[in-house]
Amino acid sequence: MEFVIYFQTKINKKCRKVKAKKLLKILNRLAERFDFRIYPDNSIFALQFFPSAYMYIELINGEIIGSAPIIYHGPGFHNFLCLFIDLLSKRLKLKFTVDDETGYYLNRDYSKLEEIYLLALERLLKSGIDNRGGCILAWPYPNWHPEPVSGFVIAPLGRWHQEELKVILEEGLLREFSRDFFLWPHLRKDEYFYRNLGTYLLWTEFSWTSPRLPEEENLVLKILESFQRAKLINPNINYPEAGIKEVKMILSEEKPIRSNFGFRKGNLIHLLANDWVLTLPGFFLPEREKDSLIFWGDDRSLRFTSSIDRRVLDEEGFEVVYRFDINDCSYQGKQYYFEAEKYYYLEGIIDSKTDQASLTITWKKEEDLKWALDSFLKIRKKQININY
Repeated sequence: MEFVIYFQTKINKKCRKVKAKKLLKILNRLAERFDFRIYPDNSIFALQFFPSAYMYIELINGEIIGSAPIIYHGPGFHNFLCLFIDLLSKRLKLKFTVDDETGYYLNRDYSKLEEIYLLALERLLKSGIDNRGGCILAWPYPNWHPEPVSGFVIAPLGRWHQEELKVILEEGLLREFSRDFFLWPHLRKDEYFYRNLGTYLLWTEFSWTSPRLPEEENLVLKILESFQRAKLINPNINYPEAGIKEVKMILSEEKPIRSNFGFRKGNLIHLLANDWVLTLPGFFLPEREKDSLIFWGDDRSLRFTSSIDRRVLDEEGFEVVYRFDINDCSYQGKQYYFEAEKYYYLEGIIDSKTDQASLTITWKKEEDLKWALDSFLKIRKKQININY
């Protein structure tokens, strides 16, 4: 399920040309008002209203072309985007041609928009129920997702058993369920929006470890603030108390009582270049470095590089210590201990017959060898189907 709104400058004789400097100035003022981030890249501006909720604006010869994918965010976000386009048009003193497949931009019939989203949600849930294995619905991240769980439907705000969703559809509880599925389910930013924003961050963003970077510290503050705002609006709203308690215990360095929240407590599947797939625990932090992608986690790391020249490795005398043939791939690698750094190393290559990739895995504890080999063998070509 994904609705997208497109807009562009309406061309006529009186059409104004927009300069990048002026556009950025206006966007900065709007960012102060609506609390969003701007990521400029030459003539393209990405506006992040909240996690995974973006609008993209491109400036071409003084004309604007924009789009905003809505995915699972809900009718409230859809309405906000239409109002934002109106305001941007007013500030820039130009008109836009807008393409909104729901028709809402023109008719502004919010009740009708809600029905469109409920019908889309019904179709989406039915597709998830009909999937015999586990499936992932309305996932906003193209580069990673949690491991599917047999019998369950996974979405950004949680995990539901297929039988539970059958009951919801059979008993006509779809509208009530939509308040737990859509991040912005109502016209305004009400208690459900803030409750769902905190829930979303718990499930998809929080690594369930003590914050290691300023960004992780800010994330914790955002989680707690979101639930606090929801409770201020409606003290009786249901919210994940166990998950919040676990977060606070992690911050206080107490041994946490494990709750059922958080995709990052388990493995995440990362979709890499050239259709390579990598599986790692969710607390690993990714970082791009030149042609490599590095994942950092406590005393362990994994560096992945796709499309290597295998002959270079052969010329360097790539000594094979491990050799495996599984997943329609050939794996070979060598392990050694670097005394100066007190770290173990596993250097390997994977051959899928059409592509090759290389990796370096490091770890400090001898008993983590099994983890290193498992991680090595979990790199493969994409085979998992996801329902978006």
